[in-house]
Amino acid sequence: MKENRKFDTTNKQHYHEINIARGIAIMCVILGHSFPDAQTGISNPVALWIHSALYSFHMGCFFLLSGFVSARKLCNGQVIIKNEISNKFKRLIVPYLFYSVITIGLKQVFSAFANNTFDITEFWKIIIGVNPNGGMWYLWTLFVISFLFVALSKLKFKSNSYIILGIAMYILMYIVQSGFWNPILKYSIFFVTGVWVHQHYEIIKQVFDVKISIPIAVIAFIIFVSIGGIPYIVTGMIGTYVLLAVSFLLMHNKNTKIYKVLYELGNYSYDIYLLSYFIQVPIRVICWRLLGLPYVLVVLAMLVLGATVPWVASKNFIRKIPIANKILLGN
Repeated sequence: MKENRKFDTTNKQHYHEINIARGIAIMCVILGHSFPDAQTGISNPVALWIHSALYSFHMGCFFLLSGFVSARKLCNGQVIIKNEISNKFKRLIVPYLFYSVITIGLKQVFSAFANNTFDITEFWKIIIGVNPNGGMWYLWTLFVISFLFVALSKLKFKSNSYIILGIAMYILMYIVQSGFWNPILKYSIFFVTGVWVHQHYEIIKQVFDVKISIPIAVIAFIIFVSIGGIPYIVTGMIGTYVLLAVSFLLMHNKNTKIYKVLYELGNYSYDIYLLSYFIQVPIRVICWRLLGLPYVLVVLAMLVLGATVPWVASKNFIRKIPIANKILLGN
């Protein structure tokens, strides 16, 4: 029997299905980082396809979810820019700078095992998003996008206007062809789509109840990923739709183990994202490069430990220590 749920997009402070989506999305990210030969060339065809599929949507999904939770502030025209940017700086840039310094130090000490070395003389490039820690680009990009749209919120744009602006920025990406602006232009469309989804959620959520839409979207996604060369905006939106639809489907039964696990992962998705690098890299070096363990075993170890160790560390230690909570997690 279907659960009768009503959503109030005006007053509701927490969307459980969005939290489930975060849980699924973070596992997609961790899995994407779990292939030990990703940077040197994946030889296993199945692993290569999975890696390509994940990278064709998972970060776009995170930007869309960020836009969703930012929508209320952006669309009411009452944002205090100074306060909002200060909060974003503490939440995103403080951990960004901390992990950048830590990663540079580790790369200098363990340079023989680093896939990508970092020239210490180029430290200044961190301020423009060039980071020795691969995952930190997300924090920097989200900060810039948030800064941009918080400033624009004073113009009291409607959600449809944000979509038009996001599409224009995505098209501009192909014209500018700049490494600096590329992620900002590429992911802004997902961020503003999240804003649009929030503003029209009462209508859009009804689409998620059309069960036949999920297999159709999955088939389309598989075909597009297999063909290759499809614009990211297409695979990214389809993949994100599937993830959100599955999250919505899981909401119908909150007593299942998978719901509880994903909900917990959603609560700690940011923590896991920030800390997983420091778990997965040592596993890759020790298990893959030094011990030469079987490929599947290494992938599973990087996936499971890359998610669980940060979760345990954050839940039991980091969040309970005020200074660590501020510096390591931006809380």
